[in-house]
Amino acid sequence: MKILLAFDSFKDCLSAGEVCETVATLLSKDYEIISMPLSDGGEGFAQILTKQFGGKIVSVNVCGPLGKMISAEYGIVGSTAYIESASACGLQLIPHCQRNPLITTSYGVGQMVNDAVKKGCEVIALGLGGTSTNDAGVGMLQALGVKFFDEMGENIGFGGQFLKGISSFDEKEKNVPAKIVCLCDVRNIFYGSKGAAKVFARQKGATEDAVEELDEGLHHFNGLIISEKGINLQHIEGSGSAGGMAGGLHAFMGAELCHGTDVIFEKMNLETAVKNADLIITGEGKSDRQTLMGKVAYEVGRLAKKHQKRIILLSGRIEDKTVLQTVFDDVFEITPRNQTLSEAINPSNTKKNIERIIHQINFERK
Repeated sequence: MKILLAFDSFKDCLSAGEVCETVATLLSKDYEIISMPLSDGGEGFAQILTKQFGGKIVSVNVCGPLGKMISAEYGIVGSTAYIESASACGLQLIPHCQRNPLITTSYGVGQMVNDAVKKGCEVIALGLGGTSTNDAGVGMLQALGVKFFDEMGENIGFGGQFLKGISSFDEKEKNVPAKIVCLCDVRNIFYGSKGAAKVFARQKGATEDAVEELDEGLHHFNGLIISEKGINLQHIEGSGSAGGMAGGLHAFMGAELCHGTDVIFEKMNLETAVKNADLIITGEGKSDRQTLMGKVAYEVGRLAKKHQKRIILLSGRIEDKTVLQTVFDDVFEITPRNQTLSEAINPSNTKKNIERIIHQINFERK
């Protein structure tokens, strides 16, 4: 039997490659294993594609999500830079107790883009998953030369809290660096019940009051963009990706918005691998209704169903199991209910949890 392992990362714990390696070690004695670590544009995206095409990884010092300088890496393949926005403003860079999208900034992502252009890159493939921000990409745009002002004509500060106070902007010093292609990890719109703040800000550390404030800020900012540019981001699928960063880049930089899994799956030739496999195993750190909004595991499941292959979901935590079972033949939660989050995301414990569940699965069942 040929088994395809097509995992996303287990955030704050194991990379997609480490999850694939863990499962492959457990199964390789009895089955033919094909490992294909995946990403939707979030964690691991740059490493996966740079390795796939024989590029190089470079590092640059940039402003982190809370304003402190950090070292961030991205990949270069020919004249294309593969940049993860999460490398500069990712949730994994901030302790749980300090996560707050009212104050986090995407400024460092713009610095990464500037560095790639200085190195001769003509295309920026920007992965938008896993960010800590909800600033509509304003921080990134500031790094690229766009100035944003409040009603007093003063430059605004960093963070989503300032969106609602933007009264005008100046693009005279804007640096349009290269062709920017945004690999969106979700298909959500800019604001509202299905927008960036109301769907994703809580997991970035926002309180209920902060969620409303951020959503109002996105609504206000979109109104300004409509009046000044004639672009309504609310009509553009994926504009809410990365706390609205996708929308901001589309409006100000003419960025092309693509669904990350579509681009990455095509480059990795995933559909052919699914066709050739007898069984597919996928998974992520936590699976719930948001998984069905276009996350890696859902898209792998959709391909498996298309080609009538058995598909197993193996994730750290499972919510909305009944909903997930509309896509996946088998759904397994690896984490014991008596294990705390800090214990569960310990890599050693995660590997043990995977091993325990793997030994319980009947892989031969059709």
